[in-house]
Amino acid sequence: MLRRVHLWVGLLAGLHLTVLSVTGAALVYRSELQRALHPHLFTASAPGPRADPAVVLEAVAGAFPGGRVSGVDVPTRSRDTYLAYVLQDGSFRTVLVDPVTARPLGELPERSLVRLLQDLHFELLAGRTGRRVNGVGALLVLVLAATGVGLWRARVRSGEGNGGEDPRRLRRRRPRRWTLRGLHGAVGMGSLLFLGMWALTGVYLAFPSQLRAVVGLVSPTAPPPTPQVESGSGGRGPGENGAAGVGPALATLLQTARAVAPGQHVARVILPVDEESPLLVQFSPAFRRTGSDPRLTSVYLDPHAGGVVEVQGPSPASPGHALTSWVRPLHAGDLGSPFLKVIWFLAALAPPLLFATGFRIWWVRVVGRGPSPRGLTEASSPGGRGRAASPPWPG
Repeated sequence: MLRRVHLWVGLLAGLHLTVLSVTGAALVYRSELQRALHPHLFTASAPGPRADPAVVLEAVAGAFPGGRVSGVDVPTRSRDTYLAYVLQDGSFRTVLVDPVTARPLGELPERSLVRLLQDLHFELLAGRTGRRVNGVGALLVLVLAATGVGLWRARVRSGEGNGGEDPRRLRRRRPRRWTLRGLHGAVGMGSLLFLGMWALTGVYLAFPSQLRAVVGLVSPTAPPPTPQVESGSGGRGPGENGAAGVGPALATLLQTARAVAPGQHVARVILPVDEESPLLVQFSPAFRRTGSDPRLTSVYLDPHAGGVVEVQGPSPASPGHALTSWVRPLHAGDLGSPFLKVIWFLAALAPPLLFATGFRIWWVRVVGRGPSPRGLTEASSPGGRGRAASPPWPG
């Protein structure tokens, strides 16, 4: 039964999982791909000290009159330039900014190889429907992993891996040639933890609200609530272009936030979206952090009066919140280590190899092999009279 479930789930879902694995492996190096495709957007014009985020926000607001600047991310380990977001004409524009001169370098194109890979990996180019299909595919990975482990344990217990012979006799022989089935099992068991992690995180990314509800039965998953401010409590609220419309000078607000988090570095600035929203400044202990590191200190400020409203430390609000916060970094391999990126990339190539070897095993055994010339019994073999012959698994 396990063998049949493993076989047919692998055959039916193999191509789908191969597409997800190949695109996922490429997206491990998405920042490097973007830099190679658009070098002018990811390269500083000259060496020098990093421009202050307040200066960057003002420059972006001036470059997009009539738009609303949502915020800015500072350079990270994989991106040398500032990344700003502007809402204009009903759509978000992703703007890269020179880290030294604060000059906008241009926008990421809406259509690019990296965007195509992302849409194919997360949604199969089919929007929400494709995302749900991927969620079902992630569940099938769990089925394949569970049945694969069951088959491997059964094979070990029965001695099938050594042909049913006494291991003491095999030790005196030369090692057997590596078989296709052995390669399939070794790759499957070697990548088991990664496959399980990607399956679980993939299900979460496809059905986030449902999974949060399940995790929430054990531990709350929601982050701390965003504090509110009194509208018009002094000065002006956010204007049309965002950064230029904050009441007290933005640079002064950033200095106030820095005093709350001494020794840390500004990682992100998110501007208010309405009269009752605070200005959010997030800090990281690292000057160049990883792009998706959730361990940030959040300082909320009143954009009208200029005071600190609330400070939220990097510690997660609950174990459930910590678990859900690490889903995206784990799934993407964005953990800040080049070595781990290589591991994630190589592990992502395991499903295509498993599908190729599994398909080849099935093809040779079922499709490519004709009936045995000796019939279905082993009447001529010692001790095999009357036993149905079990066709050998091809090597």
